[in-house]
Amino acid sequence: MVTIEKLQEAFKEEELTANDRCDRCSAAAEVRVYMKDSNLELLFCGHHMREYADKLKNIAYFNEKWESALQ
Repeated sequence: MVTIEKLQEAFKEEELTANDRCDRCSAAAEVRVYMKDSNLELLFCGHHMREYADKLKNIAYFNEKWESALQ
């Protein structure tokens, strides 16, 4: 299960590199997503983050930059 401490640490160190790729299409990742009920971490490009944002809002955590951009 994802803990608050793990999320705080992950979001603090969120810098994604050119090696981080979208789990859906292998494009450059722009956001790291943590599922609320597991330790699963997903990386998405901007396109796929926007595509899945409505579904992810209730089941995952992602950083504030994306939360505000998607509202």
